[in-house]
Amino acid sequence: MENRKLKRGSYILVLAKDFSIARMHLLNMVHDMKHGDIKEIRNSSHELYVELKNGDTYRAFGTSENIRDYRCDKVYVNAEIDLDTFIKIIKPMLVMSQLPENERIVIY
Repeated sequence: MENRKLKRGSYILVLAKDFSIARMHLLNMVHDMKHGDIKEIRNSSHELYVELKNGDTYRAFGTSENIRDYRCDKVYVNAEIDLDTFIKIIKPMLVMSQLPENERIVIY
């Protein structure tokens, strides 16, 4: 999935304008993961959380949710998210990431 291994316990967000779009993308990502790598999945109509055995966690959010206080190492961003939201809300989430800048954001 990723070319570069993230540090142990990385926090990865999947964002879209609507939670259902982010949820579907994360479910597709989970489908591509090895079943033995997944430790826990919490999947409901309002939450999708995936924890891998290596400590990495993935969460799906819609941008209408209160996501300003979240920090992450990597973010998957739906291409439909507007530039203003991207600059004001999403970019500041990555301030603590130790990944190279060109690997922190994936547009889908």
